[in-house]
Amino acid sequence: AVLGYNWLVRRNKSAMEDVRAFSADVHSVLISGAMSTSEAGRAAGAKKAA
Repeated sequence: AVLGYNWLVRRNKSAMEDVRAFSADVHSVLISGAMSTSEAGRAAGAKKAA
């Protein structure tokens, strides 16, 4: 039971680290207004087509 509990706690900590890293990335994009390179390429392609 203890090994199972430790495994669950470790898995949850790892998942929360991923969520925190993602939320930090989202926050920095929202604050800076920057787009990723894939979005910028898509936007440039849309402007050329229009």
